[in-house]
Amino acid sequence: MSTQYLIIASILGWGVGSFLFKIANTEIHPLMVSSVSLGVYTLLVPLIWFFMKFDHAVTFTGVAVTIIGSLFMCIGTMGFSYALRAGGEAGQVTILTALYPGVTLLLSMLFLKEQVNLKQGIGMAFALIGFLLMSRK
Repeated sequence: MSTQYLIIASILGWGVGSFLFKIANTEIHPLMVSSVSLGVYTLLVPLIWFFMKFDHAVTFTGVAVTIIGSLFMCIGTMGFSYALRAGGEAGQVTILTALYPGVTLLLSMLFLKEQVNLKQGIGMAFALIGFLLMSRK
């Protein structure tokens, strides 16, 4: 499958999911939203395993990094859910929390020695300016 289609699926999934999480967080507690979400993952992943072929190889480092990454993703999800529950507007909270790739970019530059070209740097600068504009009332 083409990378572009997978990116579109991610954008649509996160976009619609964030919208629906706003509604869910007004109806039930953020911890319950996360619990139900975990249940959906628990049901969905075995189905994906069944229908897709993948490499079953496991390494200690891979599992350890996945566990640590999952803990940070949980922190992000809880922050997002509580921001919505606290009355944050769905559009604003989603746009502002969607700046997380800046953290990924910085860590990738520092530890993975990935390079950022001029256009990417300008794009991140605009994202930061957008953050400042969006975060002010």
